[in-house]
Amino acid sequence: MKTIAAVLAFSLALLPGAARAATKQAGTSSGEFLKFGPDARGVAMGHAMSAVAEDSSALYWNPAGLAMVTRSHVTATHAFLFQDVFYDYAAFAKPIAPLVQPRRRFMRPSVLGSLALSLQYLNAGRLEERINTGQATGGTFTPRDLAISAGWGSSLTDSIDFGLALKYIDSRIQKSASTGAVDAGLRYRSRLYDWPWTLAAAAGNFGGALRFDNQRDPLPVTVRFGNSLRPADFLVIAGDIVLTRDNRPYPALGAEGLFAVEESLVLAIRGGYNGRSGASDLDGFSGISFGLGMKMHAFAVDYAWRPFGALGQTHRLTLGYAFGKTIRR
Repeated sequence: MKTIAAVLAFSLALLPGAARAATKQAGTSSGEFLKFGPDARGVAMGHAMSAVAEDSSALYWNPAGLAMVTRSHVTATHAFLFQDVFYDYAAFAKPIAPLVQPRRRFMRPSVLGSLALSLQYLNAGRLEERINTGQATGGTFTPRDLAISAGWGSSLTDSIDFGLALKYIDSRIQKSASTGAVDAGLRYRSRLYDWPWTLAAAAGNFGGALRFDNQRDPLPVTVRFGNSLRPADFLVIAGDIVLTRDNRPYPALGAEGLFAVEESLVLAIRGGYNGRSGASDLDGFSGISFGLGMKMHAFAVDYAWRPFGALGQTHRLTLGYAFGKTIRR
C-alpha cells in the first residue's frame, strides 16, 4: 500500500511539468477520435472509468478491468455528435476458463483472464471539396477513422489486475494513413473504511503516428490515474486525473446511483464532469454530463447526454448483453 501511495504521489508531482509540455504540443496529435468515450455509461460519468469499467468496455478505459469479466459480454454504442458526424463502438469480451488450478496460493484460479476485441468508427459526413483558394471543385469526400483493438486482462494476485491491448488505426481524409499502438493498465483492489476501493493506472495510444504526405503526427498518448469507491451497494464514486501529450492535465469525475425496482430490474442514474471539455476555449455550456441506464437480467441499455458549448449537444445509446457460463473469479 505504501508503494502504491508513493507511485501516485510521484505521478502527481509530475503534473506541473506535464502541463507545460502539453501546452507546447497543443493541437499536434492525430487520431483525435481515440479520445471519444466508447459507451454511454462512461461518458455519463465524465470519463472517470479507469477504476470502474469491468466489462467489455474495459478494453478502452483500462484493459486491466477485463480481469473482472465473469461471463461473455458484448456491447454496442451509437453516438450522435455534431451535424452529420457519428461515432460507433462495438466490443466483445470472453473469460477464459482455467485449464488447471494454479499451485501457488497467491495466484487466482482465473489466472488466464479474459480476451477482448473492439471496433471504433468515426464518420465525419460528406464534405464539399475545395482548392486552397476556397473555390469548390464540384466533388465531395467523406473523412473517416477506424480503430481495431485486441486485448487481454487478468488478475495476477487477489488484489492486482493487469491488462494489455494492441491497436490498429486507419484514418482517411482524401488519402489514408495507418499505424499501430499499445495500451496497458493496472488496478489495485482493496478496502477503505470497509468499502470496496480500487486504484488504477492506464496508458493508451503509445508508439503510433499517422503520416499524410510529409506530415507525421503522433497519436494522442493518454495516461490516467484513477480510483473508485463504493460506499454502498447502490453507489459508485469515481475520479481520474488525465494526462495527454496535447493538453493540460485535467480531472474527470463521476458518480452512479443504482435503484433496484425488482430483483431482475435495476435502474441507474449517472452524472459527471470532464475538465477537458470544460476548458475555457470551448464557448458555451460544457464539461458536465448526465445519463440513465436500465439492466434487466443479462440485458442493459444506457443513455448519455453531453454538451459541447457552441458546437452543440451529443447523445449516446449503448446496448449490452452478458451470456454464457460464469467463470469464477
